[in-house]
Amino acid sequence: MTSGEPADYGVMLTTTPTRDEAAKIAKLLIDEKLAACVQLMPIESFYVWQGATQNEPEILLLIKTRAALFDKAIARI
Repeated sequence: MTSGEPADYGVMLTTTPTRDEAAKIAKLLIDEKLAACVQLMPIESFYVWQGATQNEPEILLLIKTRAALFDKAIARI
């Protein structure tokens, strides 16, 4: 990233069910210069699906990029 105003940069969040899928997305975003850094973290998610509470492990991706690239990064994910 080059220097600029703080509003020029941001962090995007998404999750995947597996580390392999998260790593593929991270590599794609870095290789295509849509992100400067992608961090992967194991998390545990609780949510309601079809009326029942679910609990699943997931991988959280913290995607650091320029705000101007958000739409392109989202499209690639």
